[in-house]
Amino acid sequence: MRKGITAIVIVLAGVCLLGGCSSWRETTVRITEEQLQERISKKFPITKSHQILGTITYENPHISLRREDNLVEFGVDIAVSNITINGSNLRGSVLMLASVAYNAEKKALFLKDPQLQQLTLNGVPEQNVQMLSGFFMPAIEKLFKRKPVYSFKDQDSVTNIAGKLVKDIRVRDGSVEIVWGI
Repeated sequence: MRKGITAIVIVLAGVCLLGGCSSWRETTVRITEEQLQERISKKFPITKSHQILGTITYENPHISLRREDNLVEFGVDIAVSNITINGSNLRGSVLMLASVAYNAEKKALFLKDPQLQQLTLNGVPEQNVQMLSGFFMPAIEKLFKRKPVYSFKDQDSVTNIAGKLVKDIRVRDGSVEIVWGI
């Protein structure tokens, strides 16, 4: 009985793949800005040690989808415990733009190619902020490579199979659209 069901599933899948089921050729999954914000908020605060800057805590992430240029705006507050200004730890915020990429092995969306839009450090003159941005950006890029903004659940077998066949990722109508297909 079990072999019969398996054979039927294989035959139906073959027919669909050969052109019988157009909906199987391409599927679009939408992840809303709210879903991304909820998932990314659960991963913060993050504390990392860096050779030059010392210990940095990243907290209060904010993600915004920009339809006009297919990019994601990502902001985060930072606190550097090894650098003090006027007796308090250096604090600030970072705002950057990045594109979205899917990693099939990790079944997750990552931000890539971040472009610094704004770096604000409390108590630091503007000319020094520009110099310090050269130290912060490599640390943030490293964080982006390690921490996905969205991971797909292993239980979703359609996502697991289709994840290896991503055709396009775009930002549209307040969501990230992932187009899978053959």
